[in-house]
Amino acid sequence: MCGWRLARTGRWLQSMGLVEDGQNVPDPQVDDVRDMLQTMESPFGSLTCTQPPERMSLTPPYWGLPPVPIGTDQPRWW
Repeated sequence: MCGWRLARTGRWLQSMGLVEDGQNVPDPQVDDVRDMLQTMESPFGSLTCTQPPERMSLTPPYWGLPPVPIGTDQPRWW
């Protein structure tokens, strides 16, 4: 089933077409994506990361916890 889904995703991506001369398109800069970033405090200091990609009006998504160093939490199933 997974292979079928990946193939379907590939088809969907192909259906969007190609960017003309796409290999030479400049990489996006911070100012191009600033409205999609957020800053949060973590044990590593202040981090800038992407916001959750979905948008919901009644229950806006958010990152509940920042990244933490490996070994901070006990390994367990929720």
